[in-house]
Parts: sequence; structure tokens; C-alpha cells
Amino acid sequence: MKEKLKLILDYKNTVRQLKEIVISTSNEELDFRPQNDYWTIREHIAHVLDCEIFGFTRYRKSIAEANSSVEGFNQDQWQSNLDYSIMDVFKSFQIIELLNEITTNHLMTILDKDWTNYFINHLERGKDNLETLIHRRITHLNEHIGYIKRNKSLFKNK
Repeated sequence: MKEKLKLILDYKNTVRQLKEIVISTSNEELDFRPQNDYWTIREHIAHVLDCEIFGFTRYRKSIAEANSSVEGFNQDQWQSNLDYSIMDVFKSFQIIELLNEITTNHLMTILDKDWTNYFINHLERGKDNLETLIHRRITHLNEHIGYIKRNKSLFKNK
């Protein structure tokens, strides 16, 4: 149970860390593209929002409909076809925070249950249990924190 609690708190804190980095970001930094193949910070946040929506649905589906199948998505097509460059970062972050709050509050209610009973079948990765789903969300958020820090650093040095 301590490991599950730590995982839940890590997820909550990772979203908090991302927010702290983003709220100190100027509009010019949000739209700075260090290289043609790098996303801007605004695009990273739009992508994180989409992934958190997918993650929220997958986590809920793993509990409500264990053993259901879920698909992946092509992040590059989403980025180019959904015009990430005009997304409102702060409104996006409100949704990210709300999804995080709902998820962490709900996970706290099932701490003492066997999380291995809750899983989905990802068409590309295979079986993902609830613990793995939350780990993936933390890892994904940390990757984007790294990209955003990189962009901010490159912006300062331009």
C-alpha cells in the first residue's frame, strides 16, 4: 500500500512540477522553436493535455471494463492536424490539473485493492495494469518536463 500511495503522490507532484515550470514561461518562450524538429513549449503542453485525456480514459476503463482494448494515437498527426500552436496553455493546464485531481482522489479510494485486477490491452504494447498506466503517465510527464527545460535553456542562450 505504501508503494501505491507513493505512486499516486508522485503523479500528483509531477503535474505540480510541470505547472511550476510552465507558469514561469513567457509567451515568447512558449512559442520558441529551438530547431525545426523540436516542438515548442505550447505544443508540448497541448500534447500533454491529449495524453492526459487518453490516460484518464485508459485508467478509468481499466477499472470499469478490465481487459478492454485501447488504441494508441499518432502524436505527430495530432500535433500538426489539431493546430497545437494556437492552444491556450493555461486553459489546457486547468484541464490537466482537473484530470490529475480526479484521478489521484479516486486512486486513493482503491489503495487497498489489488491493482493487478485492473488492466487494459493496449493494441501496441499489450497488457497494462493500473500501476503500469500510472507509471507511464509519470514517465511521460517527466519526459516533457525535460523537453520544456531544454527549450527554456535554449531560449535563454539564443
